[in-house]
Amino acid sequence: MNGTFQKSTFTLLLLLGCINAKSQDLSINQKPVLQTRTGEIRISLENITMPAPGEKMGLAGFNYLLDFSHFFYGGIAGYGALTGERGGFLTGGFEGGAHTSILNHLWVDTGLFLGGGGGGAAAQGGGLMLRPHFGFFYEFSNYRLGLQYSKVKFPDGEINSDQISLSIEIPFTSLYTNSPDRANQTYSFGEITDQTPSEIKNRLGHTNETFTLTSQFYFPKSDSLTTRGQPQNGTMGLIGIEFRHDLDDRIYFLIRPAGAMGGNTDGYAELFFGGGYIYPLPYFDRIALSASLSAGSAGGGNVDTGGGAVIKANAGLDYSLTRHVFLEIEAGYIKATGGSFSAPALGFKAGYDMESLTYGRIISPIQPEDQIRLTGWRLRPSHQTYLSPQRKSPDTSKENVNLIGLKGDRVLSQSFFLTGQALSAYNGRAGGYSAGLIGAGWESPPVFGTKNQFNAEILIGAGGGGGLSVGGGAIVEPMFGLKHRFTQNLSAEIMGGRVKAIGGDLNSAIIDFGLVYHLTGLEMSR
Repeated sequence: MNGTFQKSTFTLLLLLGCINAKSQDLSINQKPVLQTRTGEIRISLENITMPAPGEKMGLAGFNYLLDFSHFFYGGIAGYGALTGERGGFLTGGFEGGAHTSILNHLWVDTGLFLGGGGGGAAAQGGGLMLRPHFGFFYEFSNYRLGLQYSKVKFPDGEINSDQISLSIEIPFTSLYTNSPDRANQTYSFGEITDQTPSEIKNRLGHTNETFTLTSQFYFPKSDSLTTRGQPQNGTMGLIGIEFRHDLDDRIYFLIRPAGAMGGNTDGYAELFFGGGYIYPLPYFDRIALSASLSAGSAGGGNVDTGGGAVIKANAGLDYSLTRHVFLEIEAGYIKATGGSFSAPALGFKAGYDMESLTYGRIISPIQPEDQIRLTGWRLRPSHQTYLSPQRKSPDTSKENVNLIGLKGDRVLSQSFFLTGQALSAYNGRAGGYSAGLIGAGWESPPVFGTKNQFNAEILIGAGGGGGLSVGGGAIVEPMFGLKHRFTQNLSAEIMGGRVKAIGGDLNSAIIDFGLVYHLTGLEMSR
């Protein structure tokens, strides 16, 4: 068994622990059953001791966690630099742990983050990051405040820090059904809820959520410098995604990751969180104005963002092509709070707007005559290997680069799906390399029995960092593979393909091992 396969197997076993293994084999003729699952959004802040004498790095964490039982939880997480000298330091991966209430309002919590990334010229080695923690949360009415001891370690790098972390945790309840094979089928509200307890049924409502593909252009101001002190010349092109969740009829919460794919800034990446306001224009049913303000972590690609903290303001004009599909043009301004980088911005978006069934906070109540459509989603934790990738520096090394990542799919039909993917290197002398991709995929009818399917994807996106030769950052990936279904909710897949930089020398074969967790969402059908 070679080293790559051993790393792949070990990683996938860890990833398997981060998803719910309570999958059930249910007949496709069985009626969908509405169920709830609790979870937490956790935001943390800590000050990391870096290898250089006297150097500190302020690190912010974001965790999306689901409770698998009253004790265990797991999910996805990311960490990014906000203060210090390492703007562009970003990692992503998976978090698993356990928590329980020990006294009135007091919780004890322990867990482990495993991920990859780096950047900001930090001493992250190959990029593998481990972060165990232990601590306590005190529960208030709608949130929990926590204090933890945490350790951040890069096993093949020089970062090894112990510190105290401050956290805020916001519990939530999400809805799902047990029917992933019935995606895009429609049922009446009564058919979905006839077996649902009244305490759940009485707290159901719906709200708008949007998924958007974003293309942005930054025009750095004349006083913007690179990390080497040179003028930041040239337009920066970025590609990314945006998720919005409406808090009421006009106000929304947003998450927006993006990466550079043009402008000699490969390796630049950003992650924003914020809020916005949308105003439908009177007498124009299809047109709305929007404005947003967000903050986050950004850097890399020799862009001088200082410690990494950035703020951004945008204003846009939305045009609805259909009830669910819209286009948007926006103008904005981005500024690094601790670096010289600042730039006007111009963006273009294409988005999908849906009315999702919600639990708890009711923005719009459901009527008895309303129709509910089941929507198919998949989460795919993945281990990927670039075989002997080309690097920027003259290097005859044939060392492979291993990456860990997460893929999210929206199932359109039995054969086609859309996908968004994020991966980061954790070894192979490419610490700091990350890639974000979007694309479309196809799955065949069952082959070799009823549990196997061929699949194929075509992806485009941005990658950079870690010394790989990606030119401006734009990459394409054609992939082909085979999926085996263990249960209705859980599959495994193996894929192969290539990653090709559009403006660089990178042209490497890929081997990908992954798990596939099949989910069902609920959307209003009008």
